Amino acid sequence: MARSANPAGAARRGARPRILQVEFFSHGGLYHYGLQLALGLAGQGAEVLLLTGKNPELRPPAAAMPDSLRLEPRLWTWNPCRGLAEWQRRPARGLHALQYLTAWEQVLARARSWRPDWVLLSDLERRCDGWGVARLRQLGLRVADIWHNVLPISRAPGQPLTRFPAWRMRLARELDLLIVHGEKAGAQMRPYARRVLAIPHGDEGLLRAATGDNPGLDQKYNLPADLPVGLCFGSLTRYKGLEFLLESLALVSPDERPLLLIAGQPLADAEVGRWQARARELGLDPWLRWDLRYIPAAEVGWYFQRADFVCLPYQTITQSGVAHLGLTWGKPLMVTDVGELGSLVADRQDGWRLPAGDGAALARALREARVEPDRLRGMREAARRRALRHPSWQMIARQVLEKMAEARGETNGAAAVRQGERTELARGPKS
Repeated sequence: MARSANPAGAARRGARPRILQVEFFSHGGLYHYGLQLALGLAGQGAEVLLLTGKNPELRPPAAAMPDSLRLEPRLWTWNPCRGLAEWQRRPARGLHALQYLTAWEQVLARARSWRPDWVLLSDLERRCDGWGVARLRQLGLRVADIWHNVLPISRAPGQPLTRFPAWRMRLARELDLLIVHGEKAGAQMRPYARRVLAIPHGDEGLLRAATGDNPGLDQKYNLPADLPVGLCFGSLTRYKGLEFLLESLALVSPDERPLLLIAGQPLADAEVGRWQARARELGLDPWLRWDLRYIPAAEVGWYFQRADFVCLPYQTITQSGVAHLGLTWGKPLMVTDVGELGSLVADRQDGWRLPAGDGAALARALREARVEPDRLRGMREAARRRALRHPSWQMIARQVLEKMAEARGETNGAAAVRQGERTELARGPKS
């Protein structure tokens, strides 16, 4: 079926762009990102309807909510940050599949009634997402998708950390606009997509504004005043390299180790019990503190306020919201040079940029954080200065809107995809 022109878009040419932005889940880092981008888009003159799951964990203050942004928390999805016991996971998968397909039908119904110029999606990683995008295009709508991770992360035990499914590459060609973070990711995707926009990642100012005074993490976790604290934050999953971090910390002599505060919810592939047992074998318990839960938005800032540096020993990633939390709070980052992480750090000036998989290099950086307080202090000052230069959401939104306007001015024929690919996407989800 050929893609039709958007009659609503044609009638509204010259008016402010109308964007239906979809975040299927209303908890977690992707929702925080989406809400801040929506505020930026509305601030740049777009009319934005942010459609998301029920009971969002974060809302902007009323004074910061522009008239051109409407938040609709109506999608029938679930809270992905609510932990499930092992016995609950299998039956939940079936229910969640039904809920997700129902949420897609809600998105399609809202798109039909509101007739936006663009539908802006985020990190589509499920097979049925191709079907949903094809349905949107059959309605004559332009579709953009933000790929936070160019290579989707695999959370199946024993599988490679990243995957490159063929259906997702076909989806990339189907999109009117593919948005990624950073020039490396842009170069990686240009052979697969017909229109790519590489943008920076914005700060986490909305979370910072929601943060109150630290209620006493030092007492809660018995954090010694004379040890620098490295923060490992966010969902615990194997691609984040926690086991690699523990082995590296063990290479540092006991009197030269910093303390590590590990805070986040274990995901299905996390082997926390084995990691903690390994830490005990290595004699690391005095230098570790664990907070194994989802950290609510209102509490996130407490951890970054307290940290002396943020440790991200990732094994693979495209971009990290946790890194930008660290940058927002002006903390030195200790990162492995994977994806776009290396570009966030001026090595040994406002943080450490380390070769991926080099445990000795990570051990040296951990030791330096403990035994060179003047250098760490200088890095903190440099990181605070860097925080003042963090790209604003207004600037990022302007880039997105300019690219959307450029795409809108091009002919549909020049951006058409093969009929066979469209047909395959439109067939529907596979089991």
